[in-house]
Amino acid sequence: MKTFSTVAALAAFAIASSGCETANSSAEQESTVQIVVDGDNVIRQQFPAHLFGFNINHYAFEADFVSGREAIPAEVIDGLRPFAGSMYRYPGGLVANRFWWEAAIDSDENQGVRAPQKKVQHESASPVEFGVNEYLGFVDAVGGKPWYVLNLVGWDDQDMIHELPAAEIAASNARLAALRVQNAVDDAPRYYQLGNELDRAEYQWPTQKYIERARMTMDAVKAVDEQARFVAFMRDFDWVYKKDERKGSKSLFTDFIPDVLRGLPEIDDISLHFYYDDPGNTPRIKTIERRLAQFRRAFEVAADARGGRMPNVWITEHARGVDLPRGRSMERAHLTGNLSGAISTADFLIAMAQMPEVQGAFLHGLNAGPWQVFDATIRDRDLRPRPVYWGMRILRALAYEQTLQTTTTATKTIGDYIGGYDVRASGFSDAARTGLGLWAINRAPEAITADVVFSEMAGQAVTVQHSHMSLPAGKDIEARFTDPELNLAGDKSCHQFSKDGKVTLSLPAGSVSGIVIRRAKEGCNE
Repeated sequence: MKTFSTVAALAAFAIASSGCETANSSAEQESTVQIVVDGDNVIRQQFPAHLFGFNINHYAFEADFVSGREAIPAEVIDGLRPFAGSMYRYPGGLVANRFWWEAAIDSDENQGVRAPQKKVQHESASPVEFGVNEYLGFVDAVGGKPWYVLNLVGWDDQDMIHELPAAEIAASNARLAALRVQNAVDDAPRYYQLGNELDRAEYQWPTQKYIERARMTMDAVKAVDEQARFVAFMRDFDWVYKKDERKGSKSLFTDFIPDVLRGLPEIDDISLHFYYDDPGNTPRIKTIERRLAQFRRAFEVAADARGGRMPNVWITEHARGVDLPRGRSMERAHLTGNLSGAISTADFLIAMAQMPEVQGAFLHGLNAGPWQVFDATIRDRDLRPRPVYWGMRILRALAYEQTLQTTTTATKTIGDYIGGYDVRASGFSDAARTGLGLWAINRAPEAITADVVFSEMAGQAVTVQHSHMSLPAGKDIEARFTDPELNLAGDKSCHQFSKDGKVTLSLPAGSVSGIVIRRAKEGCNE
């Protein structure tokens, strides 16, 4: 198996030199896009590092990185360290609702023999290898932060759903919290998500049942962990019940959100899920702009329920969807993190950077079936990073602290993205405005010239360092296995802002870009 450093060297096809060359060609092209960064409108005081979180489905993580190995592969650990400070959500989504954490640790009670538990429908029960202590050790190794999804349901070695008394569940969750306190290295808030999608999927709990079981667990956990911060799951869509006497009736999200917030008044954090750009999904319902509109409606409902005070929002699952029924999702696994999927993910993250209500986001998943950051079963199967990884790496490397209001407009659209646009961007800067950082995506299959407007640099000579992942010439952006061109070091060039604060840059075809613009000290001879 190739080491991470070898894989990185093979993947970074075009690492540019750091020499500074004057760039005039882009200014001579017709600009089709304008990116306006408002230096007077700071929408985030701190760079949103928590946008780069990951879901850890304990079952899939174990299958791809743990089983049959002496340790988690070094290429995975090393590959995640550039995302230091990111949160890792464990033990996953729906699998968390049946996870028996106390059987997934070595203790005096079980004498180091872990009891089998039902993990997935198609397999018989087996012991968990990647348990809580292994998870906490992994998070520490990559410089991350833990985020735990509590089981409010129960566990079993035969049944996928096996409800236990709420008091028993609450007591178990309190013991988990005590373990987390024991392993804590600081007094930072410890996040506990109150189950996952229990109002839908195979659970379809009535809202009051969720509130009551959540309440018992919250009280028990808070008694042992003063730094506990609880997160309630929400949804931005209506759910039609599919069983029992409620079959065919509808639970409106405009009712569900305020009901939960009223029932759990101390909750300050809520979660939503955001899947987008499903391949083959011809309606616009899954485009990012359409999903953003749905999100904003949910935000309004949550704020209204709290008298205008918006709770913190966490996107605890996001990814390019597959739009295939369970059991067939691997048929489109190659599309969740290929070049097109990577651009979709970067597009989503750029949109979230411009939404200050959103505190963080978790890619689904680090490795979870068809969603794989490190290729375990898709094509190369040697754990090399997939394009979605490199897109996130390019964005994460840019770290100006303030996020500025950014507006992107276009005179025409070149590509055929059903969402109806080619470019999205977000601007960042330091408090003194000595530099400008840009995240940008270009969905079009050809380069686009963009006018960047930033009045704070009007008339200034600047250096531009442009890192990007982009579409190779003659390749299809939606191809199953297009290896992108990577320029991680960044092309460095010299530019001049006009008197009205405009500079013209080129965004490569099919690309994710991280651009740093700095004032030149002496013309462009730094």
